Amino acid sequence: MLEGMHFGFEDGSRGWQAANADTVLPLNEWHHVCGTYDLVNGGRIYIDGVLDGSNPDTGGITLDTFNVFIGNNSQNPDRFWDGLIDEAVIYNRALSQGEVAYLAGQ
Repeated sequence: MLEGMHFGFEDGSRGWQAANADTVLPLNEWHHVCGTYDLVNGGRIYIDGVLDGSNPDTGGITLDTFNVFIGNNSQNPDRFWDGLIDEAVIYNRALSQGEVAYLAGQ
């Protein structure tokens, strides 16, 4: 079982924030994982198209000079994803719950 899926975000002033998933994922199965952030809802993480965790922090993500990490933790290099990642995509806006569900069903 795989625990600890999270979608992290930071603006450089408030410190690291994360939306943590509640679902424990079985090993050796594909799952769709999506994180979104907006100024109304904060951070959200979806597993297989279903909202599974959130963080209400809505302070904004104002800096774009930091690297983006997928499958790694910028503050703790010993914490990393040990598996396959397929079709990683970054959008310039937060997807709606319906859009996330649609993508998870493809």
